[in-house]
Amino acid sequence: MIREAEVAVVGAGPAGSALSARLASQGRQVLCLDSEEFPREKACGDCLNPGGVAALRRLQAFDLAASGLERRPLRGWSVRTAQGPGFSAEYGRGLEGWGVRRRDFDAAMLDYAKGRGTRFLPRARVVEVLRSGPRVSGVLTRVDGRFRSVRARLVVGADGLRSVVARRLGLAITGSGRRKVALVVHLAGAASALDGLGELWVTPGACAGLAPLGDGSANLTLVRDVERNPGAESESPLRRSAWRELLQRFPGLARRLDGCERDGEILASGPFDRPVQRAFWPGALLVGDAAGYYDPFTGEGIYRALRSAELAEPYALEYLETGDVLSLAEYVRVLRAEFRVGRVLERFVLGVVNRSGLLASFAWAFHRAPGFGSWLLRRLGDA
Repeated sequence: MIREAEVAVVGAGPAGSALSARLASQGRQVLCLDSEEFPREKACGDCLNPGGVAALRRLQAFDLAASGLERRPLRGWSVRTAQGPGFSAEYGRGLEGWGVRRRDFDAAMLDYAKGRGTRFLPRARVVEVLRSGPRVSGVLTRVDGRFRSVRARLVVGADGLRSVVARRLGLAITGSGRRKVALVVHLAGAASALDGLGELWVTPGACAGLAPLGDGSANLTLVRDVERNPGAESESPLRRSAWRELLQRFPGLARRLDGCERDGEILASGPFDRPVQRAFWPGALLVGDAAGYYDPFTGEGIYRALRSAELAEPYALEYLETGDVLSLAEYVRVLRAEFRVGRVLERFVLGVVNRSGLLASFAWAFHRAPGFGSWLLRRLGDA
């Protein structure tokens, strides 16, 4: 069976749904494919920064997403370290992020895209990218054990860290050497103690983020470098052991959470640091994590997903009109320019938190001059 569309979007997360909605709103025939049904759980910090909230407004999806979502406003973050005093920083007047479960947020975004005219094909696992000469002409999928071809003038890889589209086109760069993974749990009833601020616990080589969510639970994400990836498809003894070992690195946090009940299984994601050679191929482009991801510490993933979809829209439309590959190359240039400063800043922050001496110095500096912490948070929050 062969399906046809002008645009085949592989991945129905925030990047894929946002770009699907944008292109379908322009009258384009869009088919969005995902290997899973929605709603589905997703290992994530469950935080949308102020830049991401603003991107939803520009997408005109803010009211729809906001009305149907249980979310908790995030004014800023409280940072705690073992190397110096803690400090708190807020985004500033009129700026807030959201604490919202990815399960619910992604489902709302997909519903929004479908409401704009996007067709959705669940349980469709892409196994190959099809080509006609040098250009991409579609994808080969496996749906319920049967192979199906999807022919499209433009294929969008929005399929995350281990993007099949990027790998099949030879765009993914492997062997970067970073083995950082995230372990995520939801804790029932833990949001009330956070009072609008998330908590970030930092020690060299590891960090923990605690964020309030709209349903009254809290997201606890633990991140560290590991030799083995405990991110198997389902919870395992290896994953539970890694979780207990990592939480022990934050005894103050562990004491605070004593007695909190876990809501669901331990989720895992990583390894991170997934660069790409470039985010396009003749007939294809990459958005979101598929276009290159570095580290989860600064929490910009959803924002970059929404923003990359926003940047891709005019160049995708131009390619559909003219077939000019240079329009896709221009998208990559604009994408790199857009995130260049943010990538430099996040590498700087990671360099600080992974060195105990620097971390202690900066903790004291932020404690004495909280305005500097707010300045940094606004930039990390894409505000």
